[in-house]
Amino acid sequence: MKSIATATSIFSHIGTGYLAEPAKLTSNEQHFENVVESTLNSIRTLLLEKGKEYRRNNNPFHNFERGAELSGRTREEVLQGFLLKHLISVEDMRNDSKLGIHSSVKKIEEKYNDVLTYVLIEKSMMLENLETYNNQLESIKK
Repeated sequence: MKSIATATSIFSHIGTGYLAEPAKLTSNEQHFENVVESTLNSIRTLLLEKGKEYRRNNNPFHNFERGAELSGRTREEVLQGFLLKHLISVEDMRNDSKLGIHSSVKKIEEKYNDVLTYVLIEKSMMLENLETYNNQLESIKK
């Protein structure tokens, strides 16, 4: 019965306009939220500021499109080739960690942020592909 009483007291203020004090985060939750926030800020900087170094003619996909021209593959396939290197590095770090060999914070940040960056670039490519396809359908309908 104690759990019912506890639940009743927890929910007793619902609908009264009273806002309970936000729950305190556990150290695991706080750590997770800090990592997410830090990662998002780092990736934003990497993609939007440092990423300008890789653009030609204001095209954020230039390297992948040029790689596609040279290799006869799609730009997404070229991106997957670039990404593979980073996925292998992450796998190596994971395998080393099992053996008690731990990477530095700097290396972990770099490798995981690289993977996330490539995934976001590919997401943008895929959304652009869909938009192009939808525009082509619209022009056919006219």
